[in-house]
Amino acid sequence: MNQAIADTTAIDQKLSKRFIELDPSGYFIIYINRDERLIYAKHYGNIINDKGLACDPETGEP
Repeated sequence: MNQAIADTTAIDQKLSKRFIELDPSGYFIIYINRDERLIYAKHYGNIINDKGLACDPETGEP
């Protein structure tokens, strides 16, 4: 594995362990469509249980 990939993987693993407080209003995923030359933002709602975990809206499971 080259050094850049190893560094990126290490950073990703470190950041994945941090606490993130979920917003009950949801979150946005922002992405680019280069062919259309547009930036899109898609909103997703959050269902958060009593323990503060995001749950699947269909099953209610974390």
